[in-house]
Amino acid sequence: MLQIGLGELKTSTDGKGPMEIPNIMSGVAVIMLDKKRGMAGAVHVLLPVCNSMSRADLTKFADTGVKLLLGEMENQGVAKHEITIKVVGGSDLMGATNFSVGHKNVEVVSRVLSQEGLLVAAQEVGGRRKRHVIIHPGTGRVQVKYLLGEPLDI
Repeated sequence: MLQIGLGELKTSTDGKGPMEIPNIMSGVAVIMLDKKRGMAGAVHVLLPVCNSMSRADLTKFADTGVKLLLGEMENQGVAKHEITIKVVGGSDLMGATNFSVGHKNVEVVSRVLSQEGLLVAAQEVGGRRKRHVIIHPGTGRVQVKYLLGEPLDI
């Protein structure tokens, strides 16, 4: 299983098996799928806005990480209109709601996707739970797991 860690961006095809993003809390996992090609890409952003000049840090931020993921999908031959987008995370573990990092991460991800002319097909955001995501590039299935409770397909 291909694991995507904090602030990482990776792509995969069906032949490489599922992708996994563990420990999603206030960060946000942005998942882009091309069901025709059996391809998926994901980035696990941690903060809303980039203030770093280091290329190595760009995937850690919502405003730059989403654009890098889109660019990587396009570099691999996926057209924007073929991409299905799913978003997971943005938890508010401290109860601050509109002022939390999680809320701001979701807000910036949504804004960047909208600016790119992309719509979110499904999302599981907010709340106070840590999430764990399994992505199946071949089918486009995205499963969200929680510490307690039943898994959710989005």
